[in-house]
Amino acid sequence: MARGQKKKKANPPKRSQQVVPWFKVLLAILVVVVFVIGLFYLKNSNVGATNNDVDTETVSSAIDAKPGEVKSPSSAIAVPTNKSTSDTETTDSTAIPELGDEEWEFIEGLPSYSVEVDVEEMPDTGETWNVRCGSFRELERANNMRASIAMLGYEPQMKKSNNSNGTWHVVFIGPYDMKRKADFDRGKLVKGGLRTCQVWKIWD
Repeated sequence: MARGQKKKKANPPKRSQQVVPWFKVLLAILVVVVFVIGLFYLKNSNVGATNNDVDTETVSSAIDAKPGEVKSPSSAIAVPTNKSTSDTETTDSTAIPELGDEEWEFIEGLPSYSVEVDVEEMPDTGETWNVRCGSFRELERANNMRASIAMLGYEPQMKKSNNSNGTWHVVFIGPYDMKRKADFDRGKLVKGGLRTCQVWKIWD
């Protein structure tokens, strides 16, 4: 490179001029203004509707009250009076009616049936039975058993039995001419707590 040649200075880049979008700015401002006006209008319309619903009679009665008279809080509350008569009629029509006493007739209409069963009489075998509830050496224990049987509605009996082991006091009820009756009474005694009672056949 020759020394006589001078270096050329580089020209600085030109800055692009920014254009302000005035149209978009004006449009945004217009939208905000319309929104604020709409809110103000809605607020005023709600306040006017509330004031129109106030009962004028309630307000006048509160104003005309005497100095010494105290109005209850319920009288100062505004009550809407623009209810139509159709609302009250609808409420009366939808009220639940009272039900009267129902009479069921299906039971009376059912046919009545009766079943007759022929029970053959048991032949008399000549055998006798009793229900023996215990044999005791001590007379006091025998009397206690008799009292327990009497509490269940039976008439107990007692007899002495002498054998090689000594004298015993036998407590029983009966006699019965049928073993079925003896079993029936024994079942009642067992249910009453006397589990030692047994049916015995009486030998001649």
